Amino acid sequence: MKQLLLSAFFTGTILSITAQWAPVNSGVSAKLDAIHFKDAQNGMCSGGFVNALVTSDGGATWVMSNDQGFRDYSFTSSTNGYGASIVSQSMAKTSNGGTSWTSITPPTSNSLWGVAAISATTAHFVGTGGVYWYTTNGGNSVQVGNSGTTALLTDIFFTSSSTGFIAVQSGEIRRTLNGGSSWSVIYVGVDIFTTTPNGLPNPNCW
Repeated sequence: MKQLLLSAFFTGTILSITAQWAPVNSGVSAKLDAIHFKDAQNGMCSGGFVNALVTSDGGATWVMSNDQGFRDYSFTSSTNGYGASIVSQSMAKTSNGGTSWTSITPPTSNSLWGVAAISATTAHFVGTGGVYWYTTNGGNSVQVGNSGTTALLTDIFFTSSSTGFIAVQSGEIRRTLNGGSSWSVIYVGVDIFTTTPNGLPNPNCW
């Protein structure tokens, strides 16, 4: 863990020195949670309560679209991806890079906070009440998995089809080595808003 924290610190220091960032006016005052670019010019971003914003000039300008906003996106290619939302239409998929979305029927009305797509047909979702759902047939059906907790799951991330991580609001990080069939606690931190497990188990964080 010390190696992970030090790596994150030095990586952030290097980035702060070499990268130049400038503010861009999104046109909205709501919190934006997710962003995805399917190529260098075309991208979208959104939050749980606003419609998606789209750009066609590399992010220089953004306009509101008619598409529902998602709290998280996960794409496996420039065309195939999934979205997770904390409001209605909590699960959706796209096969055209986000130009349009097809709703997926969720098992319950729980709000979703994170999604990790493994392929065009397989994706994993997490959210309130410790819910962990997954589909292996492109959303035609959704299975209810067992995360092992009832706490809010804020994000999910897979490094392979078998190895994945869940961030828990309580500060836990949970891991699966069998594609989500079972999850175990690998880290217990302070009770903070752990939002993403990206960077595990790699030595660098991003």
